[in-house]
Amino acid sequence: MVQTSSQPTILLVDDDRFSLFVLRTILSASYYPLLANNADEALSMLESRSDISIVLTDYCMPRMHGDELCAIIREQYPDIALVMMSTGESGQVRADAMGISFIQKPYGAENVIATLDSALTKDSMQTAAQTPSLSL
Repeated sequence: MVQTSSQPTILLVDDDRFSLFVLRTILSASYYPLLANNADEALSMLESRSDISIVLTDYCMPRMHGDELCAIIREQYPDIALVMMSTGESGQVRADAMGISFIQKPYGAENVIATLDSALTKDSMQTAAQTPSLSL
């Protein structure tokens, strides 16, 4: 898979390999997807790459849940947009409490893309609002 300069890089994090395959297939036309099977892999990828614009993570994973991963990313990489997904209500409650966009599983391709696009736009608007402007 070759990245074009106009495609944002997305890190997909899920312990379900089939879910990663489906998401990669859905998103490869609009995003350059990187795959991580757990939170530890995701954090390693974030340390080694500076081109990741957005992270889409599952909520329920072994060793570290998605909300814990998002909290670490938000602290260490504040410019990266975050989206969490889950089959259960507890994932949505955590995402809402953290102010993170949420995708309910099972999901449709259009909903996934719309939610990711919205999260990227929202994140870039917040970054711009926090950047001090220079007056001449």
